[in-house]
Amino acid sequence: MAAVDAQFYWMSAKIPNDEFLLYAFDGEPADYPRAVERLCGRASAEPALTIRVKDRGRLRYPRWVPAAVTPEQVVRQELAHDSWDGVLAAVACLADDQLDIRRMAWRLHVFTPVRGIPGVAGPGTVAVLQVAHALADGARS
Repeated sequence: MAAVDAQFYWMSAKIPNDEFLLYAFDGEPADYPRAVERLCGRASAEPALTIRVKDRGRLRYPRWVPAAVTPEQVVRQELAHDSWDGVLAAVACLADDQLDIRRMAWRLHVFTPVRGIPGVAGPGTVAVLQVAHALADGARS
């Protein structure tokens, strides 16, 4: 693991630093379980999404190790209000649950149906990728 990755990993214990990337889509998945299955298959083909951290103790650098993509990394979130404002409020709360990068380096939160997405006439879907800072902005070596 590169020094910058290790620094982000160690700092995350005291300073939460997960990143959240929000994507909005017109429409809803016709078959949500199948959509999750396909998403996991595609994620499994991307090397950056198939790793996690192995912490080797206080005197050694942690390292990246292979990790299987699992359906548990895709979380369907229930909204109190199925509106764009409801999604934004829910996304603000996601930061309260930081990733344990030793278990998984990313998680996808899915909100559907969502009404009132800017530029979308009917119900849509919002996907929020939560990714550990060490994975997203590090050097990965």
